[in-house]
Amino acid sequence: MNETKISLRTKYFQTTKSLELSQTRRRELFLKTQEERRTDQFEKLRESIVGKILKENNETKMNKNKKKVSKTAKKYANQLILPEILEEVPSKMLTEYFAVPYPKQSKRCLVIANRGHTISRNLDGTMIEDFQSALPGGSFSNRLSRNPKIYCVLDCLRVESMIGKKQNNSNYMNKDLTNFENEKQDEEQEETEKETKEITYYVLDLMSWNGVNYFKATAEFRFFWLEVKLQEEGEGITKVSKKNTYPFVALPHKHLSIKNLNDIKNNNSDECEGILFYHYQCLYLPDNNPLVCYILFDEIQELIDNIEKL
Repeated sequence: MNETKISLRTKYFQTTKSLELSQTRRRELFLKTQEERRTDQFEKLRESIVGKILKENNETKMNKNKKKVSKTAKKYANQLILPEILEEVPSKMLTEYFAVPYPKQSKRCLVIANRGHTISRNLDGTMIEDFQSALPGGSFSNRLSRNPKIYCVLDCLRVESMIGKKQNNSNYMNKDLTNFENEKQDEEQEETEKETKEITYYVLDLMSWNGVNYFKATAEFRFFWLEVKLQEEGEGITKVSKKNTYPFVALPHKHLSIKNLNDIKNNNSDECEGILFYHYQCLYLPDNNPLVCYILFDEIQELIDNIEKL
């Protein structure tokens, strides 16, 4: 594998660790044991995420004390599912998996909305930004957001891009440019040119919505319910406003098929970095998870060929 692919894998998710069992065997064991583990794991999640939401105020009030901020970050670290590189194609991949194409230049993050704040966090728990959103609990404009029991927790991909330079030529409309020195002309043009930074949060998975937790739900239900809830919010969640600083957009969760793989390969080359694959029965259990795997965009055709050989 070349260095470029390794760096991309590390950037977006993780590299697979050396393990004694094959990926296929680990999937089988994980499916059997996740039901047994989910009660203990759920209580741990409640303590590490939900419990902190109900107990703590906005972290920005503690920024003067770096030790406190660091301590807070640790409480939210390592709360996301970590997919594995797809090494072995599951025999029932076409009937048991979702395909989720993910965008280029994206950063994985935990998003928590509560008490009128929406805070996004890196994988290590450090805060990215504090903003307003139309998510339940995420904006001061909604009185219900003041209730600490109203909260939302999402697994997201944050994409930051610079969009077109906007130039205002009004200073030159009615003037003879020959009367200006070239240097002054360039300086004034530079001042009128501005790049606009555009930030979008693409929702990958649902953990909690409006105070209801879905860690124990299967991926099949979580993806369905996520789509329902975002549609209920309407344009309020997908457009920028005072109540919604950045748009939240649901990533497409497609039932895996050769047709869908070809559609992604043929229509998304400029925007898609790769594809995530979720087993229908996968519960939301953080850390390494063989039921969630991924490939890079240029590996799609190879996967199609391998599936067709099954």
